[in-house]
Amino acid sequence: MASDPVEAGAPDAQTLDAGAPDAQTPDAGAPEPDASDAPAFTYEIQVRWGDSDRLGHVNNTRFVEYMQEARAHFLLTELRTVGSRAGAMVVRRMEVDFLRPLTDDSGPVKVDVTVLAVGTSSYTIRHVVTDRHGVVCGMGDAVLVAFDVKKERSRPLSNAERAGLERYLVPVGVG
Repeated sequence: MASDPVEAGAPDAQTLDAGAPDAQTPDAGAPEPDASDAPAFTYEIQVRWGDSDRLGHVNNTRFVEYMQEARAHFLLTELRTVGSRAGAMVVRRMEVDFLRPLTDDSGPVKVDVTVLAVGTSSYTIRHVVTDRHGVVCGMGDAVLVAFDVKKERSRPLSNAERAGLERYLVPVGVG
C-alpha cells in the first residue's frame, strides 16, 4: 500500500520517508496488543455516493481514506484535550487488511482508533473499520513519524503529543 503524508497542522509536509530509525512495527514474535482493554477514539463516517463502484461496493482506497480521516480527527481532538495541537506528522508505513466488503448500505461506518506503540519520534495507530451493524470490515496499522517541516526530518514527539497518544495506548497481552 502506498504511503500518503498526513498533515495534522502542517499542510505542506510532503515527504513520505522521514528516515526515523525508531519507527514502531510489530515484531512477528511479539505478543499481540489486547485491544479489548484499550479505550478507542471512534469516528463516524457516512458512505458517500462516489465511494463505491457500479456494483455498490466501496472502493478499497476509500478504506484508507476513512482511516486517514478518522486519524486526523483523533490527532486534532485528542491533542487539544491535553492542551496541545499536533505538529506535522507523516505516514511512514501502512498495512491494511480488507476483511469484508463495505457497500452503499453499510453506513454510517465507524472507525475505531487506538495506539499500539509510542517511540521517540514515531507511533503506531490501529484503525478498525466497522459497518452500521458492528461487523468488522477492515483493519489497518499505520506508523506515523513526527516531522520537522523546516529541517525536513523526523523530530521527537512533544510531551503533550506523547500524553495524548498514551491515553489510547493498547496494553500488550501476556501470552
